[in-house]
Amino acid sequence: MTLLNQSFEKQRGYTLIEVLVATTIVAIIATIGALSYSVTNLRGRDSKRKADLEQIRAALEMYKADNSTYPTANDNSGTSWTTLGTDLSSYISTMPKDPKDGCSTGYCTYYYCTSDSGATYSLAVTLESDTTGTGACGAPGNGTNYSVKSP
Repeated sequence: MTLLNQSFEKQRGYTLIEVLVATTIVAIIATIGALSYSVTNLRGRDSKRKADLEQIRAALEMYKADNSTYPTANDNSGTSWTTLGTDLSSYISTMPKDPKDGCSTGYCTYYYCTSDSGATYSLAVTLESDTTGTGACGAPGNGTNYSVKSP
């Protein structure tokens, strides 16, 4: 063996460039994964909010079938949600809470409004994936952007 071959055989390992390239590739893949995970969580919370409104809608229809009117509450601040929970306690086990933090930090996103006679209602929610909105129950200011209305 020549001296040249001996020096190449002793070199085992990676060059700095190879390590940097590998680290960069891993960092890019990790970033893409983290972004996908956060978007998936956001969409999941929004789906939960929509499903909650449908659950409340079903309870409201059962309430109306028994009482001939919907529970009355006209409040765009979100406090009517507690009142609605009391009215619907026979029709729904627990009122849904926001999937993000359950309203513990003031991020209460559910709103309930009725006509004065209780003949119609509107349920509104703030979705994270859509930042445009008209406000709770159609009134500007609260930033809700998804609603369901009485049939």
